[in-house]
Amino acid sequence: MTLHKYILIGLLSGAFSGIVGANFVLFAMIGEINRKLPERDRISYIFGYYEKYRRIFNEYRHLYPNGRLLLWFKLLLYSGFGLLAVFAWQFGMFG
Repeated sequence: MTLHKYILIGLLSGAFSGIVGANFVLFAMIGEINRKLPERDRISYIFGYYEKYRRIFNEYRHLYPNGRLLLWFKLLLYSGFGLLAVFAWQFGMFG
């Protein structure tokens, strides 16, 4: 294999690692929120849609104003998608 293929594999692996890591941080945020909410108001771990994510981020900011999990989530997610964009560019998907 050539060096270019190794670079592509590294970019794709880094992208997937960042996105999966962001999901793990999201699950940790849900766990932290659920510890402080009553049973009837807890957030489910399964299924995701815009309003649910908005509620998770708002509740986390409200309950943990100095919490770092939201920062880590954004850092991992944006770096994952950034690496995915670089991979797509290097793979030749943009022309």
